Amino acid sequence: VISNPKISAIEILSSTTVASNPPPFSPIRVNAGGAAYTDGSGTAWSADTGFNGGGAFSTGAAIANTTTPALYQSERYMFAPANLIYTFPVPNATYNVKLKFAEIYFSAAGQRVFNIQINGTTVESNFDVFTAAGGANKAIDKTYPVTVTTGQIVISLVPVVSNPKISAIEIQ
Repeated sequence: VISNPKISAIEILSSTTVASNPPPFSPIRVNAGGAAYTDGSGTAWSADTGFNGGGAFSTGAAIANTTTPALYQSERYMFAPANLIYTFPVPNATYNVKLKFAEIYFSAAGQRVFNIQINGTTVESNFDVFTAAGGANKAIDKTYPVTVTTGQIVISLVPVVSNPKISAIEIQ
């Protein structure tokens, strides 16, 4: 519009080159509802991040079935009927999404039931943490393979009965 337009350089790469050299990725590890934490093997977990709201709750109770009980002693939950949503930007690739749970609030089966969706696909229907883990204060992990084509992983916990919750998230 004014004077002469200019450009200093242009680089065009084929999609084959980009696909064979994906951007670097560091695993994502989040202590949902909790503070930053380094486990016994030296793995760092960030403080709760990537969520859309809700509340945090924690307990000092012992957690069975895990070598990292601190990850299961806190949780992020969402007040029903809203979904609890975590969003993480990632390079397009295939990942394993590990979701960690322990029922640290309710004391019987059927008191908390929710569906788990990842990038809009239901990967678990009518998930009851208490039932799946075999009781209260017992850890259970669920791992789902996810192929990302939109540059993000969106984890949505959809309430069926009461408030959906999660203890920790690991994406590798």
